[in-house]
Amino acid sequence: MTKTSECRLCLQRKELRESHVLPEFLFTQAYDNKHRFYGLSSIEGRGIRLFQKGLRERLLCGDCEGRLSVFEQHARGVLYGGAPISVQDLRDYIVVGNIDYRKLKLFLMSLLWRLDVSSLPRFKGTPLDPCHRERLRKMLVEENPGATWEYGCMITRLVHEGKPLAGLITPVFSCKVLGHWAYAIAAGGFVFTFVVSDHEATVAEPAFLQLDGTLRVPCKEFTQIPFLMRHAMAIMKTNMGKELPGGKA
Repeated sequence: MTKTSECRLCLQRKELRESHVLPEFLFTQAYDNKHRFYGLSSIEGRGIRLFQKGLRERLLCGDCEGRLSVFEQHARGVLYGGAPISVQDLRDYIVVGNIDYRKLKLFLMSLLWRLDVSSLPRFKGTPLDPCHRERLRKMLVEENPGATWEYGCMITRLVHEGKPLAGLITPVFSCKVLGHWAYAIAAGGFVFTFVVSDHEATVAEPAFLQLDGTLRVPCKEFTQIPFLMRHAMAIMKTNMGKELPGGKA
């Protein structure tokens, strides 16, 4: 007999899938030519692990997987090409237009929610307040993207010495800024910074995806982002002298 458990999204007892916490397309740039990537922790005692697929766990039923996959497809097209969008390069940032607000916003909200409900230690950060976790879940079930400021996300293109830095995937980092909680993660060549609050974040709102389908995406050097530099230094200190498993790529 097939074992069933409660789907974390719809709360129905169903057979659960091995769900990606981060969509597979965000891992693509991290793979070497043998389709594998290394997991390095900044926590002493955790070894270097070799992965050949993005990290997954049993979270969602097939129906909810299918629902979120529609939003993921649009997000992949926006971030990596393929979606019918417009792009205006203004040197320090680009302005992306013709985005489907509903699809991309729900994708971003699902990313925040999955990172929060995940039990995988490599992603864990400060948990959301339970009321925000439940509100996010209900909005995803209802496919309600909310207003611009509700769980808004700033997307930053990440580079190092002028080249895209797509192979870096970090845990979630959080801090409080001007009365709002900010949660940030680097993955797939971008930094996703979510602002979670009970009231409108007017200072940050212009950087969020807008209702008319436009989004400003700044480009930042890795070394100019303090939390990434601190994480990189901790990784180097913890893993110095260790050999990579699996041999050379």
